[in-house]
Amino acid sequence: MKNSFGSGKVVGALLIGALAGAAIGVLFAPYNGKRTRNRLVRRAKMMAKDLTKK
Repeated sequence: MKNSFGSGKVVGALLIGALAGAAIGVLFAPYNGKRTRNRLVRRAKMMAKDLTKK
């Protein structure tokens, strides 16, 4: 039983850390959502193009 409680604490801590990181990322994002999505799509297309060349 002791191990299951220990692993539950680890999972809980990871979840809290992920939520805190996401919140900080949203608060301090340099661009608005639409611009960020466009940038991600553009860079993904560039990477796909580079991979097909190789």
